[in-house]
Order: sequence, then structure tokens, then C-alpha cells
Amino acid sequence: MRAPRQPKKPRKLTGGARERDSGGELRQPPPRAEDYIPTAPMVPLELEDEDHGSEESYLESQAYGREESGKGDGVPLSGSEVGRGPGRLSLLTQSARAAGAELGRRLASRRSDPGDLQARRTERKREARRLRLKRLGIGASVVALLALAGWVAFASPLLRYEYSADQIGGYAANSIVDKAELEQLVASHDGQNLLLLDADALAGDIRDIPEIASATVTKDYRHRLRIEITESVPVACLGPKDQCSAVAADGTELSVPAELAASLPRISHSDGLDPAQAISDGLGVLSTLDQGVLGQVTEASVAKGNLVTLHLTQGRTVFWGGLERGEFKAQVLAVLLTQTASYFDVSVPDAPVSR
Repeated sequence: MRAPRQPKKPRKLTGGARERDSGGELRQPPPRAEDYIPTAPMVPLELEDEDHGSEESYLESQAYGREESGKGDGVPLSGSEVGRGPGRLSLLTQSARAAGAELGRRLASRRSDPGDLQARRTERKREARRLRLKRLGIGASVVALLALAGWVAFASPLLRYEYSADQIGGYAANSIVDKAELEQLVASHDGQNLLLLDADALAGDIRDIPEIASATVTKDYRHRLRIEITESVPVACLGPKDQCSAVAADGTELSVPAELAASLPRISHSDGLDPAQAISDGLGVLSTLDQGVLGQVTEASVAKGNLVTLHLTQGRTVFWGGLERGEFKAQVLAVLLTQTASYFDVSVPDAPVSR
């Protein structure tokens, strides 16, 4: 087994800033001149606003107090301080004066006199006025541009309508439309701005002409319109043969030449029957016939019970019967007319009769 080590003998702490005495207490070494860095004495605030004589006297008293006491408040003067004497004091005085002057300038910049304050207010007002004028100028420019654009779009001749008769199309070969009436209606909009011209309203005015079944109006910028019409087709004639009035399939009365009205099938009705109802029933039957069969009908007579009889060319007769299943009856009749017969009965289209 190893023997225990002998404890080391304690060593005395030497050197450095502190040493222990025989009782174990730390002992502060005496201060030395190189342990201190000379600094400029601070001038009290109450002396900053006084004259420089008071400041200098304060600094001199501080410096000479230190020289006379040697230790002063316990801090000895350094070798450089003791060697220089009054020269060092002059440098400290100049530094203090410079610091005081800078502080004075800063305070003066904050405490402007009334004249400077008024000038600053005037400059602010002038700047605000310039800003308002700039905004007003921008607003006036925008308004002027909008006004110019509005004038170009709505008041200038750039988009003005110029009428010509070739803008209207859709006339039939033997047109029943009064062209002079239609052209006068369209020409009444000549010179109007195309942006303001209501094409739908113009198309409605054109359709109000009875001989026109439909119409479309399209704007062709910058100065034209494209108008397409569809003419009404007369399908029957109402009244006596010498006073027959042509009507379309929807019952609209049309103004057609006399020779054309005489060639249309006539609708007649028996006594005691409502004329309006008879016309409606007769037109309902005629509207289901194809053009080839309709061209052979000379008269459609309506009797009580809504029973319709068709009179064809070459003395042939067709008993139509009621108004039900009109489309099927028309198809059956078109086939029966290819046969040689003078009487046809399609009142029951599933079992037609011809003789």
C-alpha cells in the first residue's frame, strides 16, 4: 500500500495588486502614478451659461488644488500633469470651451427666434399651396381629357351615322313591303351618333310595319348600319272576293296588290259563327299545309263545331274536320292529292277516304 503524500507548504502570495499579511488579510498596495489616466475635469452645468472667466477660474482652482495638495482626494498627479502645469490647464480650458460652444449651438438651433419661426410657417403655407395647386392641376387635366374623350365619342362627326339605301337587305323578288316607308324610317336617324343610336328600338320600329315579319339592325362602325328584314307571307284573304284583305298566318292584315289578294285562298264562315273564331280556325288549318298544297286551296270554310272544309282547284273538296292532329292530316292530304279523286276525307287521318 502506497504511503500518503506530504502536503505542500503554502506559498506566500506576492506581486500583483494585492498581498496577504501575516494574519491572512488582503493588503492593498499603495497607489502609483501610472495607475491613473488624466482626464479633463467636468464643468458644472450651472457654469455653462456664465462667462468664460468663471469657467477658467473653476478649472484653474481644480488644477492648482491638485498640485498644492499633491494627493488631493487621494489620487496623486501623474508625472505628465506635474511636469506641464499651466499648459495642461490651457488644453483643458479649450476643450471645455469647445464643448460649451457646441452645446450652445445645439440649444440655439432648438430655440429659434420668432422671425425664423414665422418664416418657417410661411414656407409651410407656401408648400401646402403649391401642393394644392398641383392637385388641382392634375384634376383639371383629368377632367379635360375626359371631356375631350366624351366630345370625340358623342359629339364629334367621327361616329356619326350616314344613311344610304343599300344598307337595307332582305327584300323578296315581288316584295310587298312599302320601300319608301321603310327607307324614310331608317333615314330619320341620319346624322345621329352611332353610340347613342338604339339598334333594338330601331329594329322594333321596323317590325311595326305589318309587311315585315322580323328585322335585325347591326351597327357597322364608323358610319353605317346593316339592316336585314324578313317579309310577312300572306296566306289567306278575308271577306268577299271583291273586297278581300290579305292576312299572314298569325292573322296580321297585310297591304298587298289586288292581283295577289285575289290569288289567295279565302276564309269564309257560316252564319251565327263568331267571325274572329272562324278566321283563327281557318288560318290554323292553312298554316299546317305545305306550300304545294296551299297553292291549290281556293277557300277554307268554317262551320259550327269548328269543322273546316277546304275547296281546291279543279273542283276538288277536302273535308278536314276538327283542328286536332293538324300536322298529321296535312301529311296524309299531301299523299292523297297524288291520286285521281274529287273528294278527300282526312277527318280521321288514320283511315282517310278518297273517291
